[in-house]
Amino acid sequence: MPSRRGSQPWVLAVWFIRLLFLVLVVNALWLWLGKDGSLLQHAFYTSTSKKAVGRQRISANKTSRLPIFNNCCRGQTDPLSVALQKMNGSQWRFNKTAIDIFRRDLLEISQFHEYFTATKKNSPLNSFMYYFEKNRKVRIPVSGPVWFRLPKELPFSKNDRFNTCAVVGNSGILKNSKCSNKIDSSDLVIRCNFAPVDGNYTEDVGRKTGLMTLNPSILIHTYKWLLMRRDQDRFLRDMGHYGNALVYTNPFHFREVTDIVIKADLLARHRHARQKVYFSHPTYLEGVTEFWRGRNVTERRLSTGLFLTSAAIALCSQVQLYGFWPFSTDRQGKNIPYHYYDKSSINSVVHNISEEFGHLLQLYSEGIVNITTHPCEINSNSSISA
Repeated sequence: MPSRRGSQPWVLAVWFIRLLFLVLVVNALWLWLGKDGSLLQHAFYTSTSKKAVGRQRISANKTSRLPIFNNCCRGQTDPLSVALQKMNGSQWRFNKTAIDIFRRDLLEISQFHEYFTATKKNSPLNSFMYYFEKNRKVRIPVSGPVWFRLPKELPFSKNDRFNTCAVVGNSGILKNSKCSNKIDSSDLVIRCNFAPVDGNYTEDVGRKTGLMTLNPSILIHTYKWLLMRRDQDRFLRDMGHYGNALVYTNPFHFREVTDIVIKADLLARHRHARQKVYFSHPTYLEGVTEFWRGRNVTERRLSTGLFLTSAAIALCSQVQLYGFWPFSTDRQGKNIPYHYYDKSSINSVVHNISEEFGHLLQLYSEGIVNITTHPCEINSNSSISA
C-alpha cells in the first residue's frame, strides 16, 4: 500500500498549480474589466464614495456661515438683503485695469497656461502626478494607458483670448429669463455639469457651448456608473447636445472617481463622439485653490461656479455670469427653484453657496465680472445686466 506521506508533495503541487491558475484568471478578468471600470471596483468605490460624502457633510456643517461680502453692508444679516443692497447700490461699470491685474495674478499662481489640463507635455510618460484631495500624499504613475489618451497640448494657448464670455450657471433664476440670444452671442460659452440646453430650456439658456464641466458624480449617480448599455447611450446622447464642446472633468481629484472618468473617455472615443474629453491637472486645481485662498475662500474644494469664473477670466477680456443666484426667491420676491431645469430646493452639503456668491459680488463691485439677475428681455435696451 503506497504511503500517503510520499504522495503529499504531489498533492501540494496540484493545489499550488490550481491556485496559480485561479490567480491568473482573476488577474486577467481584473485587467479586462477593470481597465475601464470593473464591477469589483464599482462595489469598492461605491462604499468609499459614501464615506467621502459623509465626511463632506460633516465638514460643511462645521464651516457653514453667513457671507461677509467684505463688510459691504454693515447691520445686515440676511444674505439676500446684503446681495440686493450691493447690486442696487450703483451702476455696474467694466474696469479693464482691475480685470487685467486680477487675470495676471490668477495666471501666475494657478499656472493656467501650463496645467489647465493634463497633457503629454506636462505629464510625461512614467512620471508621477498626485490626487488633489490627498495633498500630494498619493502619487499617480503616468502609465501608458493614461498617457496615450492625453492630448499633446492644452486646448487653449497663451495667445487665445476671447473678447466676450458667458458663464452659465444652473440657478432657477434663468427660468423664463429669455437670455438665449445674449448668451449665444458671446464668443465663448461655458456651462456647468451637463445642464440641459434642448427643448423648452433653449429659449432661456441658449445652446452654444464651448466648454462644459462634467463632475464625476454625474457619471455615478445620473448614468449609473455607465454599467448598462442604456446608460451609456443616454450619456452619449446627452453629451451630443453640446455640439463640439470641450468636456472638462476631474479623474485625478480623488481616487474613487478615476476609473469611471477614464471609462467615460473610452466610451466617447469608441463611439466617435464629437466632444473631446479633457482631464484637469492636479497642479492647476491646487494653484487656483491657492489663488482663491488669497481672496479669503477657505474651502478646500472650490465650487464649480468659482472654478469656471476663474477659467473665464483667464480666457476672456469681458465676462458675464448668468444663472448665478443662490436664493430661493428672485429680486422681486418670487419663489424660484434651485435649478432652472427641475423643482429641487436649495440644499448644498458641500459648498456654502451664498458665501460663494459673496465672492462673485466682490468681483462684480470691482468691475471685473458682470452678473445678470434680471430677465434679459427687460434689459434689452440697457447695458446694466444686474
